[in-house]
This record gives sequence, C-alpha cells and structure tokens, in this order.
Amino acid sequence: MSLRLFFAALLLAVALPGSSHAAGPDAIPALQRELRALVNEAGSRQYGVLVVSLDRGDTLFASGADRPLAPASNMKLFTTAAALLLLGPEFRYSTYLLADGEVRDGVLEGDLILYGTGDPTLSGRLLPRPTTAFEALADSLRAAGIREVRGSLIGDGSFFDAIWTGPEWTASHRAAAYGAPVAALAYAENLAGGRPVADPVRYTVGAFRETLARRGIRVSGGTRTVTHPVVSRVGFVGTPPRPLAVHLSPPLRDIVRITNQVSHNGFAEALLKTVGRVASGAGSFAEGSRATRVVLAQTLGLDTTRLGVTDGSGLSRSNQVTAGATVQLLTAMARSHLAHVWEESLPVAARGAGSLRNRMGGTPAAGNLRAKTGTIRSVSSLSGYVRTADGERLAFSIVANDLPDETRAKRLEDQIGARLARFRR
Repeated sequence: MSLRLFFAALLLAVALPGSSHAAGPDAIPALQRELRALVNEAGSRQYGVLVVSLDRGDTLFASGADRPLAPASNMKLFTTAAALLLLGPEFRYSTYLLADGEVRDGVLEGDLILYGTGDPTLSGRLLPRPTTAFEALADSLRAAGIREVRGSLIGDGSFFDAIWTGPEWTASHRAAAYGAPVAALAYAENLAGGRPVADPVRYTVGAFRETLARRGIRVSGGTRTVTHPVVSRVGFVGTPPRPLAVHLSPPLRDIVRITNQVSHNGFAEALLKTVGRVASGAGSFAEGSRATRVVLAQTLGLDTTRLGVTDGSGLSRSNQVTAGATVQLLTAMARSHLAHVWEESLPVAARGAGSLRNRMGGTPAAGNLRAKTGTIRSVSSLSGYVRTADGERLAFSIVANDLPDETRAKRLEDQIGARLARFRR
C-alpha cells in the first residue's frame, strides 16, 4: 500500500461511526460532523435531532430541533408523563359492580350494573387471565349470598365518551389490533380473534354475563349498555346504585411500563382520556389532549405552544412535536420525583421484551440506552437517554418525517445511539 493510500484509509477509519473515538477538545466537533453526515444521508430533509447533556447542561448536537414533526409513538412519552404527573404512579383504575335495587333472600330485585372508569388492563396482559377480574367480582356476589338478578345486566361506559377511535385514524387503523376502540369498559383489550370489536361496552358486559353464568349466578333480564352520563344511573339525582364489589387495576406504574415498552396504543389512549376526565370532567380525545398540554406546562414548565396533541398513541398524523420539546420533557422528567418510574418504563437496547430488544446489540448502547420508539408510515422516531463511554448522561430525540424507508431511518437511529454511547469528552 502506498503512503497516500495508507493515510486515506486512516482518515476514513476515523470518520466511520463504528470506529473508536479519542477524547479531547475536538471530541464534540468530531461528534457533530459525524451526526450531521448521518442525518444528511438519511434520505429526508424532515429531520429533527437534539442531543443534550443532563450532567453538564450543554448541547452536543442540534439539527432541525425546533421543526414541528409527527412523532408517531414518541407521542406516548407526553401521554405517560402527563398521566404520572396528574395521577401518581400508585393510581389504580376501579371497576364497580352496583346494585340498582334491593337484595332479598339471595335475589337482587333490580338491575346489576358493571361500571367502568377506563381500566385498560382487564385482559391477560397484566392479570393471570382475561376473566380474572370478572371472576373476582362474581365471587364477591356469591360471598354476599346473591344467586339471582331479577333485572337486567347493564354495562355502563359513560365515564368516557362514546367516540371510541381517535381523530384521523384510517380504516386500516380501525381494522387492526393496534387500532382497537377505547372505552370506559374494556375487556381483552377490545379484541376478539385478534380483531377490534365494534362495540367495546357491549362486548365487555357480554363477557361478564358469561362469567356470572359460569359462577352460578342467573340474570333473568336482558343485557343493556349505557354510554352517556345523562342516562346513567351512576350520579343520578335519585337514590344511587349501591356498591357491591370493586376491582382495582394494577398500579399506574405498571400500565405506563406496558404503554412505553411494547408501545401499546390502547393503553395510551385510555391514559389520555383518563387525564381529560380527571382534569376537566370529560373523558374524550379532545379534553385529554388539552389537559395533557396543561398538565405538562403547569407541572414541568414545558413549553407547549408548539406541541400538537391529537391522540395519546401517535397514530394521528396531526400530532406535532419538536425534538427540542421532547428533550425538554425528557430532561424535566429525569429531574423529577418520578424519574425512576419514568425511566424504568422505557425500552432498553438489546434487552428485555420491549420494542428495542433486537436493536443495537453488540454496541455500547446495549443494556445502556433507554428510549421510546415510534413508527407510522413515512415516520420514525427514537427519544430517550444514554450514558457515554465516560458515564455522562445524555438525553436525545430523533424524529423524521417524509421518509422513503423507515427501516433505513431505524439504522440511522441505531448508529446515532451507538455513537453517543461511545462518545467521551
């Protein structure tokens, strides 16, 4: 090899993202050159990237950080943060069994009401079986000596509104498991045979009726559903129904972990509607979106003027975030009293069962980088935390729109993640 070729090869090795990098005064300029080259080769001009040091407070790299972009499932970062801040990590959803009538000699002389408050976990994901909660409620009836209901079985889903799918969700979204409807009563994640059900409230109360029958409790009347507060017996000005039993969900910390690690859309939308219901009294996409911005602004001081929240999961394309706002959120949460719960909810590169389990293996990011993934058509995102080679803690956000190839964007995200994990000053 000639001397000229030797030096050319040496310079190429220094520039490649996979090569080693020496510390020193040129470390940050070198990092910036490499990241800029990666972004420029990504095949889209609609990129927003920001990397900041949580330890030193300086910006290591910025490109389009103030550009509003569709975040895909990075929207779940904002949704889960708002839920944790408003409700607390130990919050639990309640599902009530109510008697609208008197109980005499083991018979309820009236209606039995199953009243939901949005619990998305009545399935086998966090419970032993999809019917676990229903079996416990039925056993409570038996323990109270009730063997027959003379009236109807009513499924009351009026705690949330009856708009069950998000704004701008397409027909293909609504037909897919990830686009299942979101209601105050939800059973088996509102999926039957892997496909979304048409009426989640009716589906849930129907499943409960079957459980009652298996537990030897007879319902003489029919099955009805309630989806509007005006016709709900709960909160009625007359004599309210009497509580017979209640099922409490797993704590919010577990729900947030599922939401972020497996990127569960249904869980995210239930959290969004819950934030709206608790903050303003309306469990809707619109109020949940508004309340999310208010909670983040008031509790974290987040600048939400350019934060566009349409749904909680990121399916809607009109959701808009900037890499800057995302890093601001990550920074504020890392410094909050919720830091541990929040960070534990994020997928880990090349570890566990989360959405990053097959990425960045064999690099310094493996077992180190924690971040939320995001993908919809022509959109890819990755935002979270990583420690550098000398232990410095970084927060980063990478969001890209108008992509010709999402897979190529994922490779770029992995390259950036691995490069940040190798960085040293």
